[in-house]
Amino acid sequence: MRKFIIRTFAFVAMATAMMALLDIAITYQAQHSDLRPYWKWNHAIRSGNDADIYIMGNSRAWCHFSPAILDSAFDANTMNFGLDGAGFDWQLANYNLYRNNNPKPKLLIMTIDYSEFSITAGYERHQFFHLFLSPELRDSVFPVHHFSWAERYLPMYRYANYGLDKYFDKKPYTLYKGYAGQDRHWGEFDNTTSTNPRYAANGQIMEKMERHLAKASSEGINMVFVHAPTYSRYYPTIKNLDSMWTIVHQWSEKYDIPIIDYTSDPICDDTSCFYNPRHLNKKGAERISRQLANDIKELNLL
Repeated sequence: MRKFIIRTFAFVAMATAMMALLDIAITYQAQHSDLRPYWKWNHAIRSGNDADIYIMGNSRAWCHFSPAILDSAFDANTMNFGLDGAGFDWQLANYNLYRNNNPKPKLLIMTIDYSEFSITAGYERHQFFHLFLSPELRDSVFPVHHFSWAERYLPMYRYANYGLDKYFDKKPYTLYKGYAGQDRHWGEFDNTTSTNPRYAANGQIMEKMERHLAKASSEGINMVFVHAPTYSRYYPTIKNLDSMWTIVHQWSEKYDIPIIDYTSDPICDDTSCFYNPRHLNKKGAERISRQLANDIKELNLL
């Protein structure tokens, strides 16, 4: 019996050690990966980025605004930290990580969207898994998402439980400074407008946004709100937008933040520039990026 217990203990110890080593190996690989979506967190952690222009938002930031075009227009260093599927809670966690390791930007471009002010659902939770080995990073990501005790502390559990196939999903996005123009066309996806979109705000998220704006303003960072183009027949289906614009205009006046709204731009009628009602393709993104550069110049923000 004693030998059985010893052998069982030795087996469990060896298996745990192997799982721990495998966990470390996968985590290390992910920490040095430029695959989407790990790029956004890995580059926020790294020092030396020194972004003159920092772009924050959800997918309507990361696949809409080209750093190359903005860099050329302003002789600047632009980093696009837009996070796919993210609300402001995840966006702020990413920005705070960046600021912990890098100086303040000269211009902060914040995309405004009806879906940003509610708590982010569990979309692509695996983008956080490689941050767990650092206590500093854990403290940053845990408040923005719930993780079980087993996911936090059992070696390999988070990877195996979520599915390694998802974690190493190599979607064909080649990121340039966080941006990826989409070589897609209208009609490749479901382009209906029957999803019943609606603006809804979470009180905690709104408070975080208020504190974020106040801090950036006190640091002398120029800010601009940008509402990216939306297909013209889709935009009117979004409910409760008046409430969103009311608070956005209040912030604009309080913190002297200009608003650039592209929802009435002619591009919104041109389906050749979209691949679905909420997202521009590469043609549309580069067109609106050039327009954004011109608008920023007119506002004298840089």
